[in-house]
Amino acid sequence: MPRSFHTTGDRPYPADVMWDGSYAFVPNLDAGTVSVIDLLNGETGAEVDVCPGPPGGALTPDQVTYIVACGGSDEVAFINTASFESTGRVTDGLGPRPFSVVVPGEGRYALVNNAGGSTVSIVDLEAREVVQRIEVGEQPIVLRAHPDGERVFVANEISGTLVELVATARAPESPAATEVVPNEVVVLGMIHGGHETSETFSLEVVRDLVREIDPDYWLTEIPPNRWDRAWAEFQASGTVEEPRVRRFPEYMDGLFPLSRELDFEVIPTAGWTEPMSDFRAAYLDAYARDPARADRWAEYQTVAEASAEALAAGAADDPRWIHTDAYDEAYDIRMRVYARLFDADLGPGGWEAINASHWGNIERALDRHRGEGVRFLLTYGAGHKGPFLRELRARNDIVLLEVAPFLDRLSVR
Repeated sequence: MPRSFHTTGDRPYPADVMWDGSYAFVPNLDAGTVSVIDLLNGETGAEVDVCPGPPGGALTPDQVTYIVACGGSDEVAFINTASFESTGRVTDGLGPRPFSVVVPGEGRYALVNNAGGSTVSIVDLEAREVVQRIEVGEQPIVLRAHPDGERVFVANEISGTLVELVATARAPESPAATEVVPNEVVVLGMIHGGHETSETFSLEVVRDLVREIDPDYWLTEIPPNRWDRAWAEFQASGTVEEPRVRRFPEYMDGLFPLSRELDFEVIPTAGWTEPMSDFRAAYLDAYARDPARADRWAEYQTVAEASAEALAAGAADDPRWIHTDAYDEAYDIRMRVYARLFDADLGPGGWEAINASHWGNIERALDRHRGEGVRFLLTYGAGHKGPFLRELRARNDIVLLEVAPFLDRLSVR
């Protein structure tokens, strides 16, 4: 039985869906559009005018971009998955009637089958240009990536063949390193709007702490698909209008101005999506008002009060208290019960799932720079600090630095 119906444009072709089930991107062949469907809340998020005759597309592994094949104009177009705006296109090097897109492995290349001819185009996604066209057989109509991420199979409708392609370029083996230098990681728990009113953990303290830490990489609670817009706005005008980024004072009045002073690279790592957040808010509001769930909601309120009492052992804006194991344990009193009661229904927006999503992005950044002897600063809401520290303490390739010595240098009491 169908669970739900969603309106698309004329003659929709197969959709691709974001990892958390928040959005589906549907190319509409006759309409020349891509429908963006909010699956969690049952709404149409956008109808994007993209190009003539789009029959297929794919999301990049980082979920930042949807790449759509434009069969009517022999090009591919890129759509940002947060703004739903076109961020560019590739025309040169595409063959006739590109039909679908596959982005295997870690997402360095996209493969596009040119169904009106006999080739597959390889698009370098960093350079956004076609770097190779491979003869595969007449009318390559379907692409499928192997689960290993290394291979793609092309079915050629007219020639009646299946061709296997190597999908990823392997980096040359590096000479054995004589010494691997572990990276350092500092985790700062943020209090967001509290920084604007606190004296002990003010935005000035945040800025001074970052100066003392002096990171090479700053891992932020910013979704990857929202960072490019925010950074472009800051570079162009010195201000940032991107709504998700604007809600974090530690970035607006910390990260951005410090980027002109310090030499660090920003890596956005948040797994947050707007549909996930909207769904969670609506779910918890309905749960709180549901008489059939009154006992469980009362249980949650009881442990929330117990957690708040334990957190009151120190001042809510005291950075020394925030950066203790006792603070994490006090916060966990509430979140363990929250996860047990709500996570199954919240799905990707549940406490454990969203932390796993954040951590997946953080872990990929750490792995990418393993053994370089660099320093990472990780900033998230203070409640997320405990789960991240547990993961970090399990790694043997990093040195986890305490925050207290940096506070000592600032003489913060």
